[in-house]
Amino acid sequence: MKKRLYAIYDQHGNFRFKKEFDTKGQLTRYLNERYEKGQKYYGIELTGSTVKLSEANIKKLEASIEKAKEYLYPQDIASLKKLVKVLKSQPAREGMVLASSLDTIVRDVIPLEVWKAIGGKYPNPNQNKSNGDQKCIF
Repeated sequence: MKKRLYAIYDQHGNFRFKKEFDTKGQLTRYLNERYEKGQKYYGIELTGSTVKLSEANIKKLEASIEKAKEYLYPQDIASLKKLVKVLKSQPAREGMVLASSLDTIVRDVIPLEVWKAIGGKYPNPNQNKSNGDQKCIF
């Protein structure tokens, strides 16, 4: 069975470390063991691409960040710029380590193709035709 890589976070959403598990059941047991020791952790599977993001997608992200300067706080812009730095130097899935802890409004700045490359998911627009919004989820 192929091991899956997870990013482990503390109860406040701070990234702690990465760990591999064979199954989600093993992850659950591990998290429960930590909980019994007073460590409240959760994990997110890093399912994104194991290759670097294309330069074209990085430019799209940088352009989105530039537009978002009008309405986001400076610390949110700094977080997005940190994401760009990670995506320029590491496999795309490493971006999810940072992106998963961003507020929704900040994550929504990330272009959909970049979001998918780092392992983010999005709702199927055919499932809910009540509105045309496509929100990114993880």
